[in-house]
Amino acid sequence: MKVVAIVSGGKDSSHCLLHCVAHGHEIVALANLLPPSTSDKDELDSFMFQTVGHDAIELYAQCMELPLFRRELKRTSVAQEASYVPTEGDEVEDLFDLLAQVKVAMPEIEAVSSGAILSNYQRVRVENVCKRLGLTSLAYLWRRSQEELIEEMCSWNVEAMIVKVASIGLDESHLGKTLKDLKPHLMAMGQRYGINVCGEGGEFESLTLDMPLFRSRLVVTETQTIMHSNDAFAPVAYLKISKAHLGHKDETERKVALNKIIEEVKNFKHVPEEVVDREDVFEAFEQDGYEDADDDIHLRVEPFATPPMAPWKDRLEHPYFVFIEAPSTINSFSSTIEEDVASAMDSITDKLKSHNMSWDNAVLMFLTVSDMTKFNQVNTAYNRYFNVNPPPRVTVEVPLEAGTVQIECWAYASGNRDTMHVQSISYWAPSNIGPYSQSTAIGGQVFVSGQIGLIPATMELPVPKRKANELESLLLELRMSLANLLNVTYAHRGLSLSKHAASLICFVAKDSYVLPARTAWEQWLTREGIPQQVTSNSDQSDDDDYDDDDEDDELAAYNAQAVPACFVVVPALPKGAKVEWHTLLFDDPKNFHELSKSEAEPAEVIGRKFFDVSSSGVGDWKWSVKCSRWQRLCTAVASLSIQNENPLWPITVDELLLAARNVTSGLHRAMYSYAGIDWATEVVSIRVFYRSRILKQGLLSTIFESIVGSSHRDLFQTNASLSFIPVLGFGSSTQLLAIHAVGTVV
Repeated sequence: MKVVAIVSGGKDSSHCLLHCVAHGHEIVALANLLPPSTSDKDELDSFMFQTVGHDAIELYAQCMELPLFRRELKRTSVAQEASYVPTEGDEVEDLFDLLAQVKVAMPEIEAVSSGAILSNYQRVRVENVCKRLGLTSLAYLWRRSQEELIEEMCSWNVEAMIVKVASIGLDESHLGKTLKDLKPHLMAMGQRYGINVCGEGGEFESLTLDMPLFRSRLVVTETQTIMHSNDAFAPVAYLKISKAHLGHKDETERKVALNKIIEEVKNFKHVPEEVVDREDVFEAFEQDGYEDADDDIHLRVEPFATPPMAPWKDRLEHPYFVFIEAPSTINSFSSTIEEDVASAMDSITDKLKSHNMSWDNAVLMFLTVSDMTKFNQVNTAYNRYFNVNPPPRVTVEVPLEAGTVQIECWAYASGNRDTMHVQSISYWAPSNIGPYSQSTAIGGQVFVSGQIGLIPATMELPVPKRKANELESLLLELRMSLANLLNVTYAHRGLSLSKHAASLICFVAKDSYVLPARTAWEQWLTREGIPQQVTSNSDQSDDDDYDDDDEDDELAAYNAQAVPACFVVVPALPKGAKVEWHTLLFDDPKNFHELSKSEAEPAEVIGRKFFDVSSSGVGDWKWSVKCSRWQRLCTAVASLSIQNENPLWPITVDELLLAARNVTSGLHRAMYSYAGIDWATEVVSIRVFYRSRILKQGLLSTIFESIVGSSHRDLFQTNASLSFIPVLGFGSSTQLLAIHAVGTVV
């Protein structure tokens, strides 16, 4: 892409340019905001922009032999919230005007480069401007280790001079020194005082004198030290550049240095090998022994006439609401996927309004579509409903029995959601390939968008360098997608999968991918370990008369690696990915800023507990329920499998009803009797994934409605949402369905 670089003259914006070039982008212009001509200040009180060293920016541009666009910074920091919307009088609008000017002069501009490392405040505002101008934000330094960055800058010959100090451990004696000379001292101060060694916290600012993109050196010959604050512990001082000129530079040496950087980035291992061991995944793939086939289970369901009905039930209970819409399942007319998305979103909009909410209350969107090749059309229709910080989203293709789309919206009626919405291309995690955020936290839960194995810096799926085969590709995607998931969960709330994962739904594109994916997931959690309070409850009671008397239900201490997980096979995933991870996490109690003391108290006494409720497999059916509870959040995954594969043996409706009641009874026992979740009011969502080649939605809707909605059986009554999602399978020739349930103490 053709790139305009926002430059302050400092090391960070300069270093990001090297990464842009290494990834094949072309820097065609520079943009800079400077103090107003009516001001005698070199340093402005800006939350966004470095202005110290602005005197040398003209020479900086000459060093790169690129056109420079400049604009005076006349506005101030008005909108200081975490999110940003265009605000009159805010300095971000100066940046918008500057880049709009660049785009008019050079309409071929496609992207903007900036040097943000940790500041969400700066990144969010640059992304806002880019979105309004139809430009891509490139932020290759985002969330990278500052120790790693400072080493890389020095090894890549980024020569930067310190032009401002404002931190403990730094004073005016350090002004004028180069980054390379000061690096040992900065590292020591980082260890001693915890300062940001790249100056990301404002500890210091710099001016780039040379780098491999400069065709001339910037030579500073005269400076003036200005003391801004003579504090005894952290004096603030800066250099005013009085005289400077261009210096000669050897072009051959410059090209050699630049080519070395390009080659280094080209050979950079984007996919972290340490996340998943090759041998274990390969062994799981070879041991799977399961081939995709339309007739793999050889079972028939006895014909059963069901009345037409919507294949879902909403949850209408404060504070969590779940609204589900699938327009063409109940409409007789034919429509396009764009029309169906719009119809579903309009209906959900009305439901939100009827409960005094808006799309700002949405915390998770779950989209199932009939055709993933229509992904762009879905995004176009979907995007109209969101402005700033859309909710996280999961999108998968499933074999819908009718219509083109089913949309599930989770909304939280009270409190402020904390959302991470990163749109920049970086090494951190994939930027959004649709109108959604990476994650949202509220009410003690963190919802994470579906993560696939895109390489963040290129936004492409990894391709094996040596053996371009299916297994090698799967291994790379497993590693990359898990790394993306880890980075998102940590960056947002300081969480880790090993300590905070509440449940997992893993979607894969083939049955043979299930065991390798499960192996990769359990391997990671095994490696990290889960600190927990393991509880074994022996006070079992057969309080469910739907249970088979011969079944042996057990409650056992749950293995630390056994986070409730559901592995589902679907026809297709976004971008043609092989695997997609969707997690729900327990938030750390220290993050519950929005909760009052009284709200937090009931959850505080609950340590982390795991439960395993399962049948012994007597008879034709076997089922199991994995359940987890920590603080106020409870999750469970249930599975139902058949043990009789006689092709002449049909499943009768009565048998399926009994099996469904048994597994629902196990689900109830795990969540209510053992985890302490009120089944009637605190179960938020029940999703039933069913094998579409064998079961049908109408039959399952009738059966489960008769269980969870029946008036004759108080045990199973619940206000939870209920949805039915057809899938291809679960990696096992005998499993017919999986149930994913979420409950929360309110």
